[in-house]
Amino acid sequence: MADILDDPAAAASAGCAPASESARVAIAAAEQWLGTPYAWGGGDLNGPTLGFGSGAGTVGFDCSGLTRYAWAQAGVLLPRTSRDQWNAPGVRVTTMAQLQPGDLVFFAHDLGDPSTIFHVAMSLGGDAMIEAPQTGDVVKIEQRVSQSSYWAPKFIGGLRLSGSS
Repeated sequence: MADILDDPAAAASAGCAPASESARVAIAAAEQWLGTPYAWGGGDLNGPTLGFGSGAGTVGFDCSGLTRYAWAQAGVLLPRTSRDQWNAPGVRVTTMAQLQPGDLVFFAHDLGDPSTIFHVAMSLGGDAMIEAPQTGDVVKIEQRVSQSSYWAPKFIGGLRLSGSS
């Protein structure tokens, strides 16, 4: 993973675009929290926080809390929820094959309706993402996303953030 993020030649040989400096910062910020519990409503610009609702009593991140925290470390401020992050300034990415390191990756119940977005993660380039998936799980790296019978059919699009180059 480090080779893909830090070495443009390694990224190209893996079929990935090299990560921008701000994407490297955001990804490194998210990776430092691998193994941190999922907490619905958890996470702010400074790191994991106490969740609420189904996250009550757990200090950690929910999906949008993790992406918001990570990108804040690179100087890019995002709204709090995954649906609001969908509307952040940037360039829409329409296929998983076009995702670059740092792009936000969105999943929805109805691919024709962004108001049904229920999850956001951050692309690591190639076919991997870092995410805070759900209650009872932890911040982790998901591999082979485009081949996943769960994630692939729910992919509504990605977002390459403005100010992330």
